[in-house]
Amino acid sequence: MLLWVAAALAGSVEAGLATPDGHRYALFRPDGWTAERQWPVVVVLDPRGRAEEALQAWIPAAERLGAVVASSYDSRSDVVGDDPTVPAVRAILLALPEVAAAAPDQVVLAGMSGTARVAWGVGAAAPEVVAGVIGVAGATPDGGLPGDAPPFPWVGVAGTRDFNWQEVRRTDVALRAAGGDSAFLGFVGEHGWAPPAVLDRALAVLAGESDRLADVALPEAPTVAVDDAVQDRLARSEDAFAMRLSQLTSWLADPARAVPGLARGRSALQVRRVEKQAAAGGPEADAAARMLALARVQLGFYVPRGLPDVPRRRAALELAASLPAPDARLLYDLACARALDGDASAALDALRRAVDAGFADRAYALQDPDLASLRADPGFAAALERR
Repeated sequence: MLLWVAAALAGSVEAGLATPDGHRYALFRPDGWTAERQWPVVVVLDPRGRAEEALQAWIPAAERLGAVVASSYDSRSDVVGDDPTVPAVRAILLALPEVAAAAPDQVVLAGMSGTARVAWGVGAAAPEVVAGVIGVAGATPDGGLPGDAPPFPWVGVAGTRDFNWQEVRRTDVALRAAGGDSAFLGFVGEHGWAPPAVLDRALAVLAGESDRLADVALPEAPTVAVDDAVQDRLARSEDAFAMRLSQLTSWLADPARAVPGLARGRSALQVRRVEKQAAAGGPEADAAARMLALARVQLGFYVPRGLPDVPRRRAALELAASLPAPDARLLYDLACARALDGDASAALDALRRAVDAGFADRAYALQDPDLASLRADPGFAAALERR
């Protein structure tokens, strides 16, 4: 059990701190902090290095439980090449005992999506340091189910419409079956950090405040009840959808096969049926929303990276953008693919949609070589000035 000490709702934040070797982090010290004693610490790893934004989500829990929080600017997910996250964690952990009187053996790692996987890996490598791991929207390093319980308590957290929901939930089921110290908290939401009240509850479980670990009341939190029998049934349909998506990905990557058009791609995934299910309500609707979210993130981000030519990358992006709620990044990438494919009118349309969805990096678009063919068109400047 971690040695948390209750604290009042006050505290201090320092942004832009740096370790001796240059790794940057934001730091929160709870009210009543003093260097005269050691403090538990939560190291927060946002997958985009949004240190201050992520720190704010964890402050209510840390303030209530009396913990230091260090949130990295250097943590990343989906990095091509050397991953900076593990070196950042190491550097922060070395700096915190002096900077924040952090207890060297009372570290909780909290990651989201890809950095949740990194947190698990670091915890497995340094169990003498890591007292617990909170994985939000992600679980094991390879995304598979663990064969054995890890050497640390683990709390998985996921939104009901998160495409990683089943992975996180199944990991908890597997860990409990293996005798591990594990819990799963679901909340109504999509892929991303949970609301602060849910993070508070997750941290309380690791702190020993859960009735699973001690007879102490948990804080109120907007979590959802999870029926594993129902979820196991839904998981089978989600697995079948993931298989269809994998087959479509193989089709897109095969230069010997014709590029599938939008209608063929949607038919292969049975999108119309899944969209209808997503509108129906209940757990089945959440499962359908997870399937659509999985297709959108795979076809809109991961799959195009490995495709051999522009027409195939465009086909993947067109299909992703046809699914509900395409974001600004996806629409911008679609504009680039259409421009590279020589379809200026469609590219400008996608660029306008990207700006309307929140794309605001005008300077980047003005120098992006993928959009070079559009710059002489008056519609290009007009699209960027829509905001």
